[in-house]
Amino acid sequence: MQISVLRLIGGKGESRAHIAEGLATALHCFEDLKLKRDANANVQKHCILICNSPPYLLSVMESQTYAGKTAEQLAVILDEKSINLSIISPRKIPSLYKLFEKAGGDLSISQTKNYAK
Repeated sequence: MQISVLRLIGGKGESRAHIAEGLATALHCFEDLKLKRDANANVQKHCILICNSPPYLLSVMESQTYAGKTAEQLAVILDEKSINLSIISPRKIPSLYKLFEKAGGDLSISQTKNYAK
């Protein structure tokens, strides 16, 4: 699927995003996929976060498993579970840089490349 055909709705001009809730939902999806997959399968796991706002400074409330966790704590869990986190944003947002690093990303390497068109 191409990103250009995704229907992005909601937001309504908010200055923050519910990134922690989104990452918690993604972790649940990966857990569900793990149950359906052959235990011996060697797979790569990728999570792509597309956003234009920094995260709310709220912890997860909708997930019992990850309740109380912040976006940064969930990024660490993604790294521990060997899930690669990619972040796509049209703006340079310091808190997203921090999330990327917490998820195991190498910020210095990523900043040497210009991905913008």
